[in-house]
Amino acid sequence: MKTILLIYLISLSTLFSSPLKEYPEPIFNIEEPPIPTKEFGKYDLSQHDIQFLSSTASKNAREGKLDLAIQFQYWAHQVNKNDGLYELACYYSLNKNIDAAVYYLQKAAISEGTFYDFVIDDEDLIPVMNSKYWEQLRPWLKK
Repeated sequence: MKTILLIYLISLSTLFSSPLKEYPEPIFNIEEPPIPTKEFGKYDLSQHDIQFLSSTASKNAREGKLDLAIQFQYWAHQVNKNDGLYELACYYSLNKNIDAAVYYLQKAAISEGTFYDFVIDDEDLIPVMNSKYWEQLRPWLKK
């Protein structure tokens, strides 16, 4: 009975998981943006925890200090590679670096997943929506 239950659970888990080969390829081949420096004054951002880095990034974004928001968010993502790309895309978008925003939005969609309805309503991404990329990016994100 345990064997049957185990086989059932394994088959059920494979039913709801997507193999890596089914993830979409990025629609735009954009060069990776330059890596922000890990130095902030006398501090090495790569040595800080994700909570500090992401909350500092968010605070800087609210204050309009977008270069700092990008720097802190980039290093927050380095702490946890499964999170933080969407926020990075938003900060680049607000900073009017559309190529970088699209680069990270594509990476976020592939590795973290994005909710299409949330993306469409996200005011941080308005510069991306007004860009040359949006006509092709929108249906790709919906997929």
